[in-house]
Amino acid sequence: MRPQSHAVKFYDDASFLVDSVVPFLRTSLLSNGTAIAVLTPKHRQALEAEFGSRFLGTQGRLTFMDGRDTLARFMVDGEPNEEAFLSVFEPLLREAAQVGPISVFGEMVALLWEDRHWQAAVRLEELWNRLAEKCPFSLLCAYPLSGFSRDQHTDSFLDICGAHSRIILTTALA
Repeated sequence: MRPQSHAVKFYDDASFLVDSVVPFLRTSLLSNGTAIAVLTPKHRQALEAEFGSRFLGTQGRLTFMDGRDTLARFMVDGEPNEEAFLSVFEPLLREAAQVGPISVFGEMVALLWEDRHWQAAVRLEELWNRLAEKCPFSLLCAYPLSGFSRDQHTDSFLDICGAHSRIILTTALA
């Protein structure tokens, strides 16, 4: 992925997610850059198993952050607060940018979607795009397809797609 790209992956099987996220994060790490993953405990465990100890703890180059804990740091009244969001991520990305390329994988939007905070998820996508104007990084977001089963999701789904430079749809073949 090019610097400052913002891709979204819609998936129906978590194994496809891990198969995509590991190479995405590894690209920055192999270029002496930084990889940041803000995710669920289940997916963290899977990524840690995939990476093993090779990159974990290597000069802080691979960082795992809990998605819900991180959301709690910048959500105000059910909406992402831009100032608080920037205070969490901008210093982290600015420091990492001094070393090399940055890849960020995030599941916070999927957690918001799961909690039925659809507009908050769209707003968070917008905040990532604004941050990308200040700091170069590649971002991969992920949503389970099962969250988009209602007609009322159509507009938000289109807004989410519009906030991304690349859309990846992965489904298992029956």
